[in-house]
Amino acid sequence: MFGSPDEMIVAAATASAAGLRAIVRIAGAETEAVLAKLCEPIGSGWPQAGEPPRCVLAVVSEPQLAEAFGRLPCEILVWPGPHGPLGGPLAELQLPGSPPLVSAVVEAACRAGCRLAKGGEFSLRSFLAGRIDLLQAEAVLAVIDARSPEELTAALDAAGGGIGHKLEQLRDRLLDLLGDVEAVIDFGDEVAEGQGAGAVEAALARRLDGLIAEL
Repeated sequence: MFGSPDEMIVAAATASAAGLRAIVRIAGAETEAVLAKLCEPIGSGWPQAGEPPRCVLAVVSEPQLAEAFGRLPCEILVWPGPHGPLGGPLAELQLPGSPPLVSAVVEAACRAGCRLAKGGEFSLRSFLAGRIDLLQAEAVLAVIDARSPEELTAALDAAGGGIGHKLEQLRDRLLDLLGDVEAVIDFGDEVAEGQGAGAVEAALARRLDGLIAEL
């Protein structure tokens, strides 16, 4: 079971292997409070609700982290909500790509009030907030599971809303067709000469066949 969208969650958003950069994602109603326990912003503070997202320069200040890694500089991309990708506060800590460091930051976030996010929980929150549709949410898993360039291309298109956009277009065209059918029913006696019922029916059938073929 997933918790409330306001519940604080944390997870690494990048691969567990070593790399140049790593991202730890934190989300929930108390995101700012958790960030304040982990880091000290340099210069201006955290963006407030209603403000646009902003990248905040900070240093790691949580006692156990600072003891193990020093006051490490980091960048934190903060969406204060409610217009972010999850519909609520979200922060992405961008750190050196060290697996021990990432694990330590995740553990520190849990000490500060988060719990480990369950698989797909960030995508679920994005879906519940209306930021992505169901096809896009499912496409996230398809991207992860892709085993060929063709599968990855199709999954990325779905994740970007490609399939959903096409279905919206087909829905609009079906509604247009429905309007034409209702117009013929209501005003059939006003059909122009040479456009009898048979011709109108054939034209509507061709349009419907084309929509069915696209589906």
